[in-house]
Amino acid sequence: MAVDALAPEEIEDLTTAVARLENLLSVSDCTLLVSDTNTKQGKSTFDLLTILLERSITLHDAEEIGLISHALRAIRWYFMWRVRTVTGPEDKRLDDLREKRDNVLDILKSIVQSRPAADEIKVQVHLTNFFTI
Repeated sequence: MAVDALAPEEIEDLTTAVARLENLLSVSDCTLLVSDTNTKQGKSTFDLLTILLERSITLHDAEEIGLISHALRAIRWYFMWRVRTVTGPEDKRLDDLREKRDNVLDILKSIVQSRPAADEIKVQVHLTNFFTI
């Protein structure tokens, strides 16, 4: 996976936007908006958060630690809200949720394997409550 470097201003702007999204998800269920793929790019906000997480597999840029941390916590809040809406094992939304969960867990495994032992992102991945994902 090729990763393009971001300018410091872009990192700062993205970090601010993702931090705001994380804060919004921490207090309100806006998962329908985060899941909406009706965009110009055909990707949902959730997809973009996972792309940001994937950057940390190959790119170990200290300037992006805040961005990756906010993306990780936003994804955690997303799953916490989505699980609350599942009504049972026959719920059709469960398959989509499982697919997203499996994708995120694969990314997190890759992050843990690719980053140095005392890396801040790796520590945050370990501290994330995997049971909510």
